[in-house]
Amino acid sequence: MSSYPLSLQEAVLGYPLEDLARRSRSGGSGTRVPGVGQSSVQLRSFRAFAGNAQRSPQSVVKRIRAGGCHSREELTRQLNYITREEAAHATWTNFAGVDRDLRSTTLARAVEDWSSAWRGAPRRGHTDHIILSFPKGTGIEAAEAVAREWGQAIFASGDYGDQWRYVAAVHRDPDHIHAHFVVDKVGCDWGNFLSISMKSELNYDVMRERHAELSRAHGIDMVASNRLSRGIIEYPSRETEYRAAHDRTGRGDLVPPPPMSDEERAYRREIVEDFARQYSSLGLLASLSGPGNAFMEKLSQAFFASAQTLEEGGSLMAEPDTL
Repeated sequence: MSSYPLSLQEAVLGYPLEDLARRSRSGGSGTRVPGVGQSSVQLRSFRAFAGNAQRSPQSVVKRIRAGGCHSREELTRQLNYITREEAAHATWTNFAGVDRDLRSTTLARAVEDWSSAWRGAPRRGHTDHIILSFPKGTGIEAAEAVAREWGQAIFASGDYGDQWRYVAAVHRDPDHIHAHFVVDKVGCDWGNFLSISMKSELNYDVMRERHAELSRAHGIDMVASNRLSRGIIEYPSRETEYRAAHDRTGRGDLVPPPPMSDEERAYRREIVEDFARQYSSLGLLASLSGPGNAFMEKLSQAFFASAQTLEEGGSLMAEPDTL
């Protein structure tokens, strides 16, 4: 079940779902449903809750810590790493919104062009290194199609204040297909510096929701939802190195998440319990569709089961795969 027509949501769940979405993003829980501020908020909220209930894979969009380049030499090593022939299924560069296949001189030209516009010494570097991950079993061609469209939508569309050039590669890891994006932070049109944070127009919610949306369009089951809506209270592990130029073994070191205070844990637990009540409410609403509707009966059961899991302190799924 990778997509849901709006008519289903309107006919069966209607405005009660909108109210649940509104409460979850600004009310008692203090959390927000992915896609808020974009079109079709109700449908996006429904997909997130229904996807969680059915244990759909989660979107994973990760900016690698310490992945920003501070010099031409670092950028050269990083681009050589992500585009290396033994790992890459497809490689390309994007400038002014146009994808171009890599040639023998492309990387050297990119290093020269990008670094010539760098000014100052940004703490995180002049570039960002972002990884787009796909669920196990994803076809490599579908992953490439999604990655190309995602890069265009996020960095080349001009929708987030500028256009940013990048080099991208899809790696054919049989257990973990993923795409690398090395992005020059200096905007092509206005020179605006790329900023990815919850205070910016471009943030992780936006990137993950677009990833999930494009993946579903290509037949890949995926949703983008809040960690707490899945019952995951702990902070995520952090990666101190990216899998490349700074580590010859090719493996980043994961460090334990920071400690959590008892007050913070209790607060997060209250949010999870609020989500449990929302799943229960959605289960009741779905059950009102009438007897004989096998789809909605199954969905109702999934919502109720999710509510029970969260109430008992469990999580709806494990952490998404990470590099």
